[in-house]
Amino acid sequence: MLLLFDVGGTKISYVVLHNDEVIENKVILHHGSAFSYLNSILSTLSKRFDDQVKAIAYSVAGRVINNELVSSPNLPDLVGKIKNLSYSFFPDLKKVIVENDANCFALSQYYSLQDEHISSVFGLIWGTGIGGGFVYNGKLINSRRGIAGEIGHVMYKKGGRKCNCGKRGCYEAYLGGWYLNKVAKREGMEHLSYASDLFYSLTLDPFSNLIKSVILSFDPDVIVLGGGVGIRLPDEYLSKVIKRVHEILPFDVDI
Repeated sequence: MLLLFDVGGTKISYVVLHNDEVIENKVILHHGSAFSYLNSILSTLSKRFDDQVKAIAYSVAGRVINNELVSSPNLPDLVGKIKNLSYSFFPDLKKVIVENDANCFALSQYYSLQDEHISSVFGLIWGTGIGGGFVYNGKLINSRRGIAGEIGHVMYKKGGRKCNCGKRGCYEAYLGGWYLNKVAKREGMEHLSYASDLFYSLTLDPFSNLIKSVILSFDPDVIVLGGGVGIRLPDEYLSKVIKRVHEILPFDVDI
């Protein structure tokens, strides 16, 4: 039996696999401490499945080195704790795997596409935070410091808005779901409509410039959008982004 987790800034998704069959699939919103929620989930699963679980794999929003989360602006209370937490509930585990969520997303999209004309895929996650992963010829391009593809923390505006990472002017500070939620509350709304003029005015320029940065840095055959915001973007919005990217790119390329 395998447990598969996707741990993001606002939700934890998990799947229980037994003999390649999904026997449970849940999404749980977490407010405050992701550690407390994950602790509770693992506790419940350990009481139900105990020694049947042989391995656990985690896709997490943050920087991963040597199979452990080492930093995460949006999951600070899970840093350095995932493996030990897993073994505390399942001491007989044969393996615990921890990987960056955008890397997992990019790799899954590369193999899902199964197109011989596509050799490179950039997976761009736009959710609570902004992250990216790059796959070339079936190989995930990673780095020893675990920061390859952290496109959300490239500077958009020098000395700009404060980001959760502690720096200023990052793309995430202008696009991250945590920031958009702040704007929604300020405007008296539960959440922003992705088809609204306000959403367009807030995000069109930074997101277009972000896509430009991805193209100039990686030149991928395909950019695939994921994350709670990324998968819900209207076609009209994406059309405007593509038009804007064409205007600001220094080269005439297909998008």
